[in-house]
Amino acid sequence: MAWSLTEQEFDNVRHLLPDGAIDLIQVVGADAAYRMIKRWGGTSLPVGMNKTRNGKILHANLAEEIGEENALKIGRLFGKQRFLWVPKCQDALREVRNRKIRAQIDDLTMRGSYSMPEAVRKIAVEYNLTDRQIWYIAKQTDIDASPQMALI
Repeated sequence: MAWSLTEQEFDNVRHLLPDGAIDLIQVVGADAAYRMIKRWGGTSLPVGMNKTRNGKILHANLAEEIGEENALKIGRLFGKQRFLWVPKCQDALREVRNRKIRAQIDDLTMRGSYSMPEAVRKIAVEYNLTDRQIWYIAKQTDIDASPQMALI
């Protein structure tokens, strides 16, 4: 991914995140969870308890990505499991990307001096997508959390 994700954007698509991602956010915070998902999403991450030589190596690799304090939290909570499934979160990340694209289209066409076709071409190149995909994204609306109806 060439684009970044803020904690607020991650929180805005919380309803699209799998339970495993929400668990990670509760343990290490949104920023560290996003870094783990970006780096290891879709894999079983080996986790050590930072006691043996191999455990210290696993801990050091994790600490390099998410910081020492967060790596210690992961080790304490998930070290006995040996592996931690890090979800990929494709739906949520795609929704954040699409929201950014729609906002950028609005910015370029309404506040800038771009026509819609010019804005679509510029954004397609920037996000490495086809112009047809950008047109499709531009016509969509944000996926919001739907309130659950009470069961009677």
